[in-house]
Amino acid sequence: NSNYGLAALRPNKMRLTADNVFGYVQEMSEKTGEFLEIVNYNIAGVQYAVAGTRAGLAALKADAEEKAPGQRAFIMIPGIDVPFHSSHLRDGVGDFREHLDSLIPETINLDILVDRYIPNLVARPFELTRDFVESITEVVSSPYIDEILADFDAAAADPQKLGRTLLIELLAWQFASPVRWIETQDLILRDLGVDRFVEVGVGSAPTLANMMGQTLRLPQYAGTPIEVLNVERDRPVVFATDEIVREVAADVVPEAEEAAPAKKSTAGPAPVVANAPTGDTVPVTAAPAPAPAAGAGTPDDIEFTPSDATEMLIAIWTKVRPDQMGATDSIETLVEGVSSRRNQLLLDLGVEFGLGAIDGAADAELSALKQTVTKMAKGYKAFGPVLGDAAADALRRITGPTGKKPNYISERVTGTWQLGQGWADHVVAEVVIGAREGASLRGGDLATLSPASPSNAGDLDALIDAAVQAVAARRGVAVGLPSAGGGAGGVVDSAALGEFAEQVTGKEGVLAETARTILSQLGISEIESENLEDEGDEYAALFDLVSRELGSDWPRQVAPSFNADKAVLLDDRWASAREDLTRVSLGELDAADVDVTGAGESVAKQAEYLGLTELAAQARDTDALQFSSDVAVVTGASPNSIAAGVVAELLQGGATVVVTTSNLSHSRLTYYKNLYATTARGTAALWVVPANLSSYADLDAVIEWIGNEQTATVNGQKKVLKKALIPTLLFPFAAPRVMGSLADAGPTAESQMRLLLWAVERLIAGLSEIGADTHVGKRLHVVLPGSPNRGRFGGDGAYGESKASLDALVTRWHAEPVWGDRTSLVHAFIGWVRGTGLMGGNDPLVETIESKGVRTFSNEEMAELLVSQITDEVRAAAAQSPVTVDYTGGLGESDVNISQLAAEAAAEAEAAGVDKQDVEEPRTLTALPTPYRRFEWTAPDFTGVTQKLEDMIVIVGAGELGPYGSARTRFDAELSGDLTAAGVIELAWTMGLIRWDNGAWYDNDENEIAEEDIHDRFHDEVLGKVGVRRYHDDFFMVDNLAPELTTVYLDKDLSFSVASKEEAKTFVDSEPDHTSAFYDEESGEWTVVRHAGSAVRVPRRTTMSRFVGGQIPEGFDPSVYGIPADMIDNLDRLALWNLVCTIDAFLSSGFTPAELLRDVHPARVSSTQGTGMGGVESMRSLYIDGLLAEPRANDILQEALPNVVAAHVMQSYVGGYGQMIHPVAACATAAVS
Repeated sequence: NSNYGLAALRPNKMRLTADNVFGYVQEMSEKTGEFLEIVNYNIAGVQYAVAGTRAGLAALKADAEEKAPGQRAFIMIPGIDVPFHSSHLRDGVGDFREHLDSLIPETINLDILVDRYIPNLVARPFELTRDFVESITEVVSSPYIDEILADFDAAAADPQKLGRTLLIELLAWQFASPVRWIETQDLILRDLGVDRFVEVGVGSAPTLANMMGQTLRLPQYAGTPIEVLNVERDRPVVFATDEIVREVAADVVPEAEEAAPAKKSTAGPAPVVANAPTGDTVPVTAAPAPAPAAGAGTPDDIEFTPSDATEMLIAIWTKVRPDQMGATDSIETLVEGVSSRRNQLLLDLGVEFGLGAIDGAADAELSALKQTVTKMAKGYKAFGPVLGDAAADALRRITGPTGKKPNYISERVTGTWQLGQGWADHVVAEVVIGAREGASLRGGDLATLSPASPSNAGDLDALIDAAVQAVAARRGVAVGLPSAGGGAGGVVDSAALGEFAEQVTGKEGVLAETARTILSQLGISEIESENLEDEGDEYAALFDLVSRELGSDWPRQVAPSFNADKAVLLDDRWASAREDLTRVSLGELDAADVDVTGAGESVAKQAEYLGLTELAAQARDTDALQFSSDVAVVTGASPNSIAAGVVAELLQGGATVVVTTSNLSHSRLTYYKNLYATTARGTAALWVVPANLSSYADLDAVIEWIGNEQTATVNGQKKVLKKALIPTLLFPFAAPRVMGSLADAGPTAESQMRLLLWAVERLIAGLSEIGADTHVGKRLHVVLPGSPNRGRFGGDGAYGESKASLDALVTRWHAEPVWGDRTSLVHAFIGWVRGTGLMGGNDPLVETIESKGVRTFSNEEMAELLVSQITDEVRAAAAQSPVTVDYTGGLGESDVNISQLAAEAAAEAEAAGVDKQDVEEPRTLTALPTPYRRFEWTAPDFTGVTQKLEDMIVIVGAGELGPYGSARTRFDAELSGDLTAAGVIELAWTMGLIRWDNGAWYDNDENEIAEEDIHDRFHDEVLGKVGVRRYHDDFFMVDNLAPELTTVYLDKDLSFSVASKEEAKTFVDSEPDHTSAFYDEESGEWTVVRHAGSAVRVPRRTTMSRFVGGQIPEGFDPSVYGIPADMIDNLDRLALWNLVCTIDAFLSSGFTPAELLRDVHPARVSSTQGTGMGGVESMRSLYIDGLLAEPRANDILQEALPNVVAAHVMQSYVGGYGQMIHPVAACATAAVS
């Protein structure tokens, strides 16, 4: 628990400047008496990093909030508890210098340092000059530098030694001195003539590039010509693998100047706008003179910049026209303060340009925001993921009715207009923005182009041409359709000629279409259907090789199972402690049985309020939580394992524990919940993470997950799901079941070795690397599960070899400092532990082995011994050299032969007359239900009842139908987690798997089946069809796919035949602009033609967002309850389920409706069943089947009425006609339906 922290300070928010921010921090330090120091000078007047004590930073935060309320002028940086780059670390300079001296070679390449390396200590280029050396003494006092300056000429005579000494001094002092990045940036931008700045760092967090970008926005650097890149984010640009950047026109040249030197043509000036050709004819103008060049030549291409994309994205999102957005507008004003819209827009802005959060984007003026995005989004090409999707949707809507495809717009711009790709991008943006439907939020229509909804190709061409002219007008450029000059005979529009040629000979031209029609008539398809199914395993040979070498099960054994979304955090001891206190105050628990150690002040105050003073003191006691600052990673913590006992000990000590499990099932998670609930104290937390430790991919994923912060974006805001953890303890106890002799060496043994050894080594290396840069000096303390078993048990596969290999691992600790310096090892030799997964099979030999003088251990005993090896004393000793401890109980020194002991135990049993074959175990019919036992009669005491018995409500039966069937079968599952024999029989019966006939049970094949055999035969099948599970095919849902109608536009005419003129007319009337019909004399039918561009709705199946739920048991058959088939066919299935539940309620009551009506008049038999939603299946048929012209029942309206569900019960089963509840104004009551 370090007393130090780090925070970011933004003085510009507090009305401070770069000149006085240092004095401000110094003044706060003196005022509070706490250590505060600027350690990073990042952006002049804008961003600084301040290291200090917790109390000092708290005071600085309070003052910053007072000076700039709500401006976040002070931001605490999590995960850093060392005052890096501060004077507090200067005592470590000597040790760091020695370490650097041992690492840096005696001979170094000075060429890459001199005039190239800018050390942050002095913020100037590296030199081997007296002036440079003296600049170091201005910052720090180093005896080595003083020694150089005492006789500089002598030192300069050996450049290698001088350069190496200076490098070591600069690095050694840097970690205890401020980072002078402001001065370094100033040097790069002003004095060094740098044209391109490339940050070598991750693209997801381009820290230096972002800071350089913000620095360039400062007034003093305005107009500085430098390109700022990140090597990962801007990789194509950095490595010159991007496409050639389109040339962009510079300042617009006046039209007269532009035309003058371009061509020596005698043609007069052409009009700025040339009308686009329409129709199918080739326009020819009869004129004796050569055709004029429209627009005096093709204009230069224009780039679609990030600024343009920003304006387009904001205009689309905010539903306003670009001309309605002023330069002083901001995202905040355009969304009118609606946070959800603002957050989504900011998120889309970052996604479109591949950027993270843009500081101040919501409040920045649009002009400033566009400049910011332009500088940050280097290498952007239209369009990104957000605008790409928006443009695709819009263009489909616009071009679909015309029979053209969306890319037709770009093709016309680059082909007919002969403009560059940049023009095409601008025109697409203009069309998307200018052809929107509806009204602008700031008044007027969104559409600025006409026709905004083209209905044919001519209209679409006119829309595109209007967009071209709109783009040209905005840029002050004259542009016209180009034309080619002919001779004296006339002028042919070259673009029109090309279009005509395409219509005749193109891929979609007349000739091609004719050929396709002929092929179709001959029954020959030009286009073969793409095979969507797998064409077989093309890697069969590789699979066979893997199977031979590693085993056929190897892919499953190493298949990754890690999923960060499935990680579960258990950390509610703070809440359960308060619950315990309440139970103690109510007398439900004894105070002596409650442990609230270290639960915190809120628990202590509650205990005091309840008068539990001893428990209050216990809640404030944190001294007993010896592991509260530890983060432990434990593998192999399955039930009844040593590792599970270790987890319990760590949770009792208040540690944060991460356990991995290969099977994160409901039962396994329940086990961990119980483990946490019964052992956790204080701030203990338990992370349960699914992972297959035989998978290297999972090992790496778990390591990365542990060491990194896990976040999610909710409403545009980042939410921290898990903080970055720095592991301090590791218990790598995961182990498979081991078997096999030396003769079985092969895939199985290799798989065992993978988990027992290689995974352990990979885990140690990966976890020890976490925090190497932020938690200097911390070590990962590893307790290795050693064993004296070097093959003495026999038949345990690779277990002995793997444990022997741990000896080598310990030895490597001395030889490999790359991981050894970050770890400390305890090699614990573990003896015979009873009841574990590995040793449980040998438990019958425990008494025999103990009689030989060998001690055995329980899980709890061994866990306590292992945890005793993580004390501070042991960790300190292990940091010097690995510690070896012997917990073998004498097994290591014993010469006991386990195989021989097993044989002796068997011989003793035989000598005692115990023969397994002679022992007759009692025959148990597990499939039969427990015999019914009558409860003894207990006379109720009604002496305190004052209500009249005739007015008392008595519940005599209940019925239920749910995911587990009836209440009886559900109770079975809830009670034991499994189904009893009676439950299996009932469910199998209701699913139609068995039936009862003539005193016997029969299966679906009409074979008689004994009642005691039903459980074993149908248990697994029944269990797989009940409960909360993956959805099975039901109603219109197949393979978890739901039906959906999607709109598509025909790209060619579609014809079909109908029986009559009247029917044909209904199709034509539905969409007269795109539909025609004619009578075919030969067939005697009417043919309806839906023309190209017509919208049709095509069914498809879409994946549902949820695939797990609680359906009625699969195959449930209501007919087994005696409901006739005609009712099953005609009733809504919700009415059927309700009928089944009512029948079940009468069954549980012990009497039938007939018996009820024998003693009670039907007019006095009432129903209080409500309505709910009514028949959902019938409601869907009422609306959807009518729309699709599907057949539906004549009385479908009745079944859709909400009260009819309850009416069927009274009319068809109970027979009463007393009072009924009908909350809706429906006419179909039981009396009339």
